Amino acid sequence: MLGLALATLTLPANAISVAAADWTYTPLTDITNAGEYYADSFTTSTTINISGTTSLQAWTVSVRLKNLIDGLAITTKRTGSGTGDSIPSGGNGNYPLTTAFQPLFTGSGNISGIPLEFQISNFDVTDGNGTKDLQIEYQVTTTQ
Repeated sequence: MLGLALATLTLPANAISVAAADWTYTPLTDITNAGEYYADSFTTSTTINISGTTSLQAWTVSVRLKNLIDGLAITTKRTGSGTGDSIPSGGNGNYPLTTAFQPLFTGSGNISGIPLEFQISNFDVTDGNGTKDLQIEYQVTTTQ
């Protein structure tokens, strides 16, 4: 089983916040058949909401992994626009996640339901480690 905690980060200076839903993904229910092919990657998704800003306030959403898990490669991309004060820009390609914050997309105002997709690769069903706990953090920075 792979668990992912998508953090809610609130920036008190501007009272702007980003919230994302948690998800749990179980790629296989049972590994019992020797010789069967089991996928080493899978895709899952979530949505995020940006709130607490004015319609003219521009911002950038950055993303990072809080912790690395040996061997796994995680990428993310924005797959839609959500609804609200503007249409987000950027983030349409696959961005590899590291432990450093990196800009993903920009926008302005309040927007809800911005869809993100995560591709998790190099998943090995024989590693014997059971549950993986990925923690992804978001950061919102504003521009004048």
